[in-house]
Amino acid sequence: MPNTAIVCFRNDFRLRDNPALSVAVDRGFYVIPVFIYDTEAIGYCKLGGASKWWLDQSIRDINKQFEALGARLILRHGPTLSVLRDIVVSVSASAVFWNRRYTLSERSVDQSCKKMLNGMGIEVESFRGSLLVEPWTTENKEGNPFNVYTPF
Repeated sequence: MPNTAIVCFRNDFRLRDNPALSVAVDRGFYVIPVFIYDTEAIGYCKLGGASKWWLDQSIRDINKQFEALGARLILRHGPTLSVLRDIVVSVSASAVFWNRRYTLSERSVDQSCKKMLNGMGIEVESFRGSLLVEPWTTENKEGNPFNVYTPF
């Protein structure tokens, strides 16, 4: 049996053109798709009705797509760090992949996850999946981050 990789889905519920999923498949991993609903994350803002509806419909849709391929999206609720650790251990995953998020609180959670998983000897990789240009790659003439975005 090939090595197992967890692919975390967050706010990018797509199978096509999904860098994290593509890399896992291309490297020959047995892929376990996961979504963790973490309302305890620092900086989490409560979802309104429309956002909850979008999330519900997105999860239903991608799960149907996975079921058509003979897989199923694992859904969990709770703190990302402990939930992800539990899933990694329970499926004996050797790798975890995800597409990057960009708010400060989301980046903090992702950095904590990477540190924890690396400490467990798990391969971890994140990808640029939703932006053409990542925020930390753009600089003004002085080599500093932009404060005014008109030139950009």
